[in-house]
Amino acid sequence: MLLHRPVDHSLTSYGGYTALNNRDKRAFDEMMLELSPVDRRALMQRAAQKRKVALSSVSRRAPSAEGAPAEKIRRGGSWCLEEFALALLREERSLPAGHTRTAAAEACKGLVTGLAPGRCRVRQAELEGDGQDLECHLPADMTAAQQTSVAVGDRIAFGPGPNGEPTLMAVEPRTSTLSRPDPMYRHIERVVAANMDVVVIVVSAKAPPLHPKLIDRYLIAVQRGGAEPLLCLNKVDQLEDERDRAKTYGKLEPYRQIGLRVVLCSAEQGDGVDDLRAALGGKRCVFVGHSGVGKSSLLNALHPELRILTREVSEGYGRGRHTTTASQLYALPNGTEVIDTPGVREFGLWKLRREDVCWYFPEFVDAAEDCRYTDCSHTHEPQCGVKQALASGRISHTRYDSYQRILGSL
Repeated sequence: MLLHRPVDHSLTSYGGYTALNNRDKRAFDEMMLELSPVDRRALMQRAAQKRKVALSSVSRRAPSAEGAPAEKIRRGGSWCLEEFALALLREERSLPAGHTRTAAAEACKGLVTGLAPGRCRVRQAELEGDGQDLECHLPADMTAAQQTSVAVGDRIAFGPGPNGEPTLMAVEPRTSTLSRPDPMYRHIERVVAANMDVVVIVVSAKAPPLHPKLIDRYLIAVQRGGAEPLLCLNKVDQLEDERDRAKTYGKLEPYRQIGLRVVLCSAEQGDGVDDLRAALGGKRCVFVGHSGVGKSSLLNALHPELRILTREVSEGYGRGRHTTTASQLYALPNGTEVIDTPGVREFGLWKLRREDVCWYFPEFVDAAEDCRYTDCSHTHEPQCGVKQALASGRISHTRYDSYQRILGSL
């Protein structure tokens, strides 16, 4: 929190407010340092509300509100916010033990399960079994950067806001993230999900077509974000003969070779659903992938009671239709939680440097030791170990093509 700088006289005006005197400033700073970030945010929110009430009484030419520093009213009716916060701190410290009204006593813990403009849906921490979902308003600073500051899967603290409604106070540090640049404003990071153990990259066997290049982009984002990737091939029932199966499964072989777990499923027929359920057991996961690959259908297959709305893939182009329009967290049996996300057409990589791309292709690492140049880009240099491994078949041409395309996009 930005606190006012020290002053040499009792009252100094700047920024439309009146600063504390030196003695009160020191007392205020000392007490603020003793509070947690959650407590500080809640204190300043309550101080702002108290000042609003006091200013309202002045505008009506009513007597000064109780607790307001009436002797320091400036022309125009602006008061120092910290003055009200200090009064609250002193008032609360004078209460008997066990009767404090600090935010630590009032704040609740919760998990963000959904987002909407200016608010989020929160599942309260368990008290007596199942938690409860409620809507929390977002502070103005978080609303302005909502898709970065808060995400589905975040652990938060919330409490009463200025008008008494549940309001988000603080977001706890994240253990993992999945993020991308905003498709419209590339300089803004959009956090897709937070605090997940596994990112399930869902692809379709036939409609929409399987695109390894999207898989490769997701794998980079997952590695950077700190979660574990899992590749799920859905709609295997659409593979009508052995030739189709061999061609499709062959596209997955490079991922098996680098150690990525691959699960074959049919949400329609139920094939492989038990394998997927076992792989996700007791973990928080996020389903990502192209529109129409069947993320919501897989969730319904894992837990039929969800009854999530699904749609058919559009005819003609084989493209998926957006059924899920916003990320949503669902609780499944046995402690599993799944975040279903909207489908994408493409997936950008947030602030990835060209020289770092190769490190997210694990099959390149050993081969790169044979490169002539230590800063080899593995594209045009002579005596490149990666290109030698490509020629000998130790590196997949599809993966190498993805590498080049990602470099070209940065």
